[in-house]
Amino acid sequence: MRKRGDENARVNSHRFVVLSVCLVLTFALIVGFAYYLFTGIVEYQAAQFALTTNAMLVKNVQSVQSAAKSLFDQMTLDGPLAKLLYYRNREPGELLTGLRQLNAYRRSNPLIDSIYLYNGLNDTYFISSDHSTQAEQTRRLMFDQGVNDLLSDLRAYDNLEPIVRDVTVAYPKMETITYVTFLRYNALAKGDPDNVMIINIRADALFQYLGATEAAEDAAILFMQDSNVLLSAFSLPEDTRFLDRAIAAGRERGTYIDAEGAVVCYDKSFSPYWWLISRTDIDQIKMAMQAGGNLTRVQLLLVLLLVMVLLSIRLLSKWLRLFRERTEALRQAESERKRLAQQQRRQLLLRLINTRTTPGDPAAAALLESAGAAPITCARQLVLLVPDGLESLLQSVGLSQADALLTAISALAEEAFASLSPGFALHTEKHRFVILVEYTPDIDALRRATALLREKAASRWPVAMAAVVSAPFDAADGIAEAYAWAQEAMAYLQLMGKDALITQEEIAAREAQPAVYPETTVRGLTAALMQLDAQETERRLSDVLAALSGGSYRAFQIGLSQLLATLDEVIATLYQNNGMPGAASFGGLWYAVSGQQSVADIHRALSAGIDEAFRNVEARHDARRDGLFQAVSDCIEARHSQPDFSQADIAEAFGLSIAHLSREYKKWCGVTLSDGIQAARMAHAVRLLTETALPVGQVAKEVGFLDPQYFYRVFKKAMGTTPNQYRQMKRGAALDQAPKEEEDERD
Repeated sequence: MRKRGDENARVNSHRFVVLSVCLVLTFALIVGFAYYLFTGIVEYQAAQFALTTNAMLVKNVQSVQSAAKSLFDQMTLDGPLAKLLYYRNREPGELLTGLRQLNAYRRSNPLIDSIYLYNGLNDTYFISSDHSTQAEQTRRLMFDQGVNDLLSDLRAYDNLEPIVRDVTVAYPKMETITYVTFLRYNALAKGDPDNVMIINIRADALFQYLGATEAAEDAAILFMQDSNVLLSAFSLPEDTRFLDRAIAAGRERGTYIDAEGAVVCYDKSFSPYWWLISRTDIDQIKMAMQAGGNLTRVQLLLVLLLVMVLLSIRLLSKWLRLFRERTEALRQAESERKRLAQQQRRQLLLRLINTRTTPGDPAAAALLESAGAAPITCARQLVLLVPDGLESLLQSVGLSQADALLTAISALAEEAFASLSPGFALHTEKHRFVILVEYTPDIDALRRATALLREKAASRWPVAMAAVVSAPFDAADGIAEAYAWAQEAMAYLQLMGKDALITQEEIAAREAQPAVYPETTVRGLTAALMQLDAQETERRLSDVLAALSGGSYRAFQIGLSQLLATLDEVIATLYQNNGMPGAASFGGLWYAVSGQQSVADIHRALSAGIDEAFRNVEARHDARRDGLFQAVSDCIEARHSQPDFSQADIAEAFGLSIAHLSREYKKWCGVTLSDGIQAARMAHAVRLLTETALPVGQVAKEVGFLDPQYFYRVFKKAMGTTPNQYRQMKRGAALDQAPKEEEDERD
């Protein structure tokens, strides 16, 4: 049994050895095959990498050329730039607009370093560049003298031909820049072109855009023209014979492996001017891929890595979920803490501005210190900012967004008034903004800060911004007094507009002026109203409101009340004179003006009310005129057969003069009143001649003519034929028509 056991052990040992050898051989075969496959894949991937890199470079260079062409096309059709390119002289505003547009085109593409426009009519460059201190330079004083050499030999270059050149600049620092320059000029023009557009692109920016990354020491990306290297990224290998081989190949594009085991790709199809040559070392890619070991090891590592990745993903997802929950909780807690702190600070500042104290009372200074604001150590001013359009904006957003919006405007106010050392800024319950700034006698500094705030706010929200500036004070107890005065002074915004800056000195000057009511102008306004002269009424109304709004607010209110009473009385008189209802109690202008926030709004409301009154009166005139003319027509129709009937009878019947009645009748009908009577008689005569067999003399008497011969003359003048001829003509037409009707009945 022991021998059998030893034999079994020996057999098992041999089997283990054989199995081990087989496993080793199998492993070796697998490793060898994997290495062979790995090497082939590396070579194939290296070639594909080189081709893909070259294709990407070609595509990117083509996109640069296309972008330059597109920009040239836009600039060619741009109106403001045409003033710079094609005119010898231009207005300062046109020059400034053109230069701003030129800067906008340069900033539209991050690759563009500078743009020049050359106007040959006055030998001047217009420049958009960070290296030039002037936007307009003559050709002789041009900072880039190299571009003058291009213009001197302009016909040697094609439109959009890339030109490589070096330029030395002194601003903002002394350096030499390699430019790729594109030109656009009228190649069909005789002689030297008068107008040239030039775009410069830095070579280093171009390579960065092309995605050129130095992956190996002997990698190279070249742009060549004939056998000259124009641009190169990275270093060239010592043996540059591959350049000659690429050029001598005679094809527009191709790929080959040189003697050093590098893949060389060349391409000229993307440009008629340049060769693009890239060189990538295969050994470097092989070494990078082989650094991980053999294929089996890689497979084992991949399996282990996959297991680890799955476990790691599960653990990481759980950890990330916990981390996000904790981070979100901390963020919300911090946000709530800041919100409560800001709310507490705002409440303290609101108490400060709304609580008046006696001079020297330390309570105001204590509130200021509790709010975390800097103590008042120098003269200060309070600025009350009054936005217009904010209420409608707040109604369109939620409550949380409204608080964020008000806080953002407060922060924007502090930023705009930063030059005046703001102590604090907050929004009040009525959605106005209070900012405490350092006192300055320079009113222009306050205007600049307010204008900056207005510009920044308008760029983000549809709001306007007015400002009321208090007198200076040097202690915290003056804040509430200044705020109370600013609230009272807000009434002057109605006179000075929604974008005004109101100071205490200006209000004092207005209130010192005597109240003067423009009686003469108001009389002219009422006269224009009574005459229904809309244009003169509008002009007089503008003059009256301008005169009223030039003084104090109280004088404006008194004057406006007097004006409204006068206008209502005049309009009521107009209504009464024209027999319109509601004349004694018109009063519509009072309701139209109530609630208006500015003089411009009051002007529009008054103009609308007056226009409505004009339309009502005109409608009344039209209705009365239509009734009168209908009555006149009825009178003519009823009495035209009377021989002695004339214009005087009609005028007497309606209590009007013959001249006025005839003039109005002609406006309505286009003919005079006597012609209207004559036309009624002729129409009656035509009916009698056509429908009866009365003699012509009897027809003349029936239509109001005592003299038949006079009737003959009048009828022939009106109808172009005599009465008998007219009757025969009408009867002949009737006889001709009768057989046709009988024949139709038989059919």
